[in-house]
Amino acid sequence: MARRKSYGVGVAWHMGAHLSGVLILALSYVSADRVVSALRWLLFIYFLLASLDVVLTRYHRWQFVPLSPQPKRFALVTGATAGLGREIAYALAEKKYSLVLAARTAPLLERMRAEIELVHKPVDVELCVCDLSTPAGVDTLVEFLREKNLVVDLLVNAATDGGDGEQHSAFVDLPADRLEQMLRVNLTAMTRLTHAVVPQMIKRGIGFVLNLSSVGAVSAAPTAAAFTAAKAYVSSFSQALQYELRSTGVTVTAFHVGALEVNLNDPSVRKQQLSVGEMGPWVVHPKDCAQFALDALFNAQDVAYDSYLNQLWAFLLRAFIPTRVGHAMLAISWRPLRDAWKMLKR
Repeated sequence: MARRKSYGVGVAWHMGAHLSGVLILALSYVSADRVVSALRWLLFIYFLLASLDVVLTRYHRWQFVPLSPQPKRFALVTGATAGLGREIAYALAEKKYSLVLAARTAPLLERMRAEIELVHKPVDVELCVCDLSTPAGVDTLVEFLREKNLVVDLLVNAATDGGDGEQHSAFVDLPADRLEQMLRVNLTAMTRLTHAVVPQMIKRGIGFVLNLSSVGAVSAAPTAAAFTAAKAYVSSFSQALQYELRSTGVTVTAFHVGALEVNLNDPSVRKQQLSVGEMGPWVVHPKDCAQFALDALFNAQDVAYDSYLNQLWAFLLRAFIPTRVGHAMLAISWRPLRDAWKMLKR
């Protein structure tokens, strides 16, 4: 009679635990001089690779041209009436960039235009009312640019969907229509707008694209599975496109946003339970975050973060923290503190 093959939980081999254990045992039989020599060689090899990265980056940006405000040339900002998109729009207006503002709410757009044109003359502001969570909304914006023959030197894909607590819920609890809307805004709209605008930048030999990603994009985040996976796409797409466009004068920056400071005097905010990740020294004020994002954009950085703490956190998640532990830490950080045990237990 054939013997039935049995299966168990796949934890018999763990790369981190077993490899580190073997190295610890091996080091007990190796002299200290050999260990130091091996570490020296490893550091030297890493230094060479890092130096090559610097040289390659400088070579690809040899003819980099800084951007400055020009008459009849615009910065297009999506998601311009709220959050980081709004702060970036005002920051660009202060730098005297004319703007194309895209969002769903016409009264808010009109109010922004009145404020900007009053305070920051001679900045010109064009408005496009569109819902980027629908294919028709993206078509509306692309057609708006084409009909008005607007020259876009700077594209800021700031429209983001996944907040208001819904990104903190289990994937299976998300309504299908909300999931579709989230993916269309975070993935489809960003990709299609970039595809529509970048070719005209290439023809002129200059252009800057800023795509807003998330610190959560560096690792899988339970209870924010769809949102952080979408932002991982934004990050990967931006870095690949940056390299593809290396000889065109067009740069693409993936800016990773962490927790932003909220107004606790706002009644709608007080009703919400702040997550662990929204409390602590890593929280950044939206105005500061907008300035960091623009600094990264104008310096043509491939990847940037809103704070050194978040950059360190992302590095640790990628390089040192074991996978399952990282998932647990992220699951806790995306939920209120009272849910910490719930995120750890079976």
